[in-house]
Amino acid sequence: MDRPTIIACFSCSSQLNTESSDFYNFSGKKICPNCYESLTCGNFTKNPILSSDIQCTIPKNLPIINSTADFCNWHQKKCKLFCKSCKTLMCLYCLPNHSEHGFYDLFSKSIELLRNLRTLELTLRLIIQHEENSSEGQVLLENILETYDKLIKKAPGRIVSELTPILGDYIYRLQEICKDFAGFDCGEIDEMIKHGRDLIKEQKNRNYLHWCEWNDRCIHTIELETFKRTSSPLPDNKSFPYYCRSVSLPHKQILVCGGRKAANLTGLTDTFIVHLEENNRIEQVDSMKIGKSNHTLLYFEGFVYCIAGCDSTNQFSNKCERFDVSTLKWEMITSCNVLRDTCSACGVEDENCIYVFGGRIGNQIFTQSIEKYSVTRNSWEVLSFIIPHVASVHGCASLGNNKVLIFAGQDYDSKPLKTTYLCDLKSQTFELIGETNSKGGCVVNEVIIYQNKVYAYFFQGFTSRLLESWTINKQIWQIEAFS
Repeated sequence: MDRPTIIACFSCSSQLNTESSDFYNFSGKKICPNCYESLTCGNFTKNPILSSDIQCTIPKNLPIINSTADFCNWHQKKCKLFCKSCKTLMCLYCLPNHSEHGFYDLFSKSIELLRNLRTLELTLRLIIQHEENSSEGQVLLENILETYDKLIKKAPGRIVSELTPILGDYIYRLQEICKDFAGFDCGEIDEMIKHGRDLIKEQKNRNYLHWCEWNDRCIHTIELETFKRTSSPLPDNKSFPYYCRSVSLPHKQILVCGGRKAANLTGLTDTFIVHLEENNRIEQVDSMKIGKSNHTLLYFEGFVYCIAGCDSTNQFSNKCERFDVSTLKWEMITSCNVLRDTCSACGVEDENCIYVFGGRIGNQIFTQSIEKYSVTRNSWEVLSFIIPHVASVHGCASLGNNKVLIFAGQDYDSKPLKTTYLCDLKSQTFELIGETNSKGGCVVNEVIIYQNKVYAYFFQGFTSRLLESWTINKQIWQIEAFS
């Protein structure tokens, strides 16, 4: 029988049993209950103050005073809809021209956005209550209340068109004030206040980046708040195979799978989880159904998806499977339509879909095709538009609002690429928006979005990576120095 793991409280060094519930996670460190209460007053992570204890200016039941109706310029009819793609108000007669676009019911959407304002007000009042010198929080709270007073007497159309961009800025400012909310949207912030971080279905806050050194034991991480790099070995002489892939899981865990023992050998099915907060403890889990190398790996809604790659005989493959993080088991899913490896992929939550871009379909043979996987239907479809250049081992990141950033990688001559495109999934268009600050190159490791920036490692060799970030609102790349 395995003995329980005993660690020391980060704050007071008292002994903690990790298999019991007598410890808390606080800013990535394990601490005892006494230190937790002292550091946080019981707020946010567990035992949060319920929203009913705080009095808000914005009421729970929101009245909409429709004093000034919005009319369509084309048909002079009352606007009742808002086009997601065109960002414009519509009447019912406008609908045929926007039939392939998504749209909101204005009244329902205006209520939702105003409720989001209330959530932000409640959150800020909690922060101000527990942080005496939260001047930034007080300023943001005043801005939110001014916005509510300004909009509450306007028509639903004006509320939706004016509040949508403002709300995004308010959420970003809130996350700057309180790092506990980084990576969360309004709905998740509301759930976190009511139930605590540990009861949210999955933690989205990723404040670190990692990469695994092939044919070696070393795993490297960078904390994105301090840019401090940590390099540490795996225990028990465990090493990372050539051309394996890895992905971050919640609670500072990293899943590693596939690869080859040598460049000319067959793909492996081996899968293990590295527990970063437990001295890189290795947990051997269910093996993949099919051996893989140069596959694409991403974490999406509680599952790790393994897409295409080279199979156990080193042939290009379209086979796909996924790993259930709750059961630690792999299961096959429908194969994608195109044989490919070294492609890029990202999940789009609003659609519950995964998009796959480009990659190789043979030695020095590339595809520019895009495929879409519906998680609900377990089916793939090849889309009618393509990426504008040939690329493999490139990076991509879902930015929300049906936008995907696609960047770097290498071409069919293995030369590094530095081009950056913004893909609009709704209009099925690409916009060239610049180049990386460096020469670019392969993006072998996962891409992370943290505090309004996209972070990515560019492959420099087996033992080195270059860290760059792309600022979402400024749309520029910069090289990040780390210690």
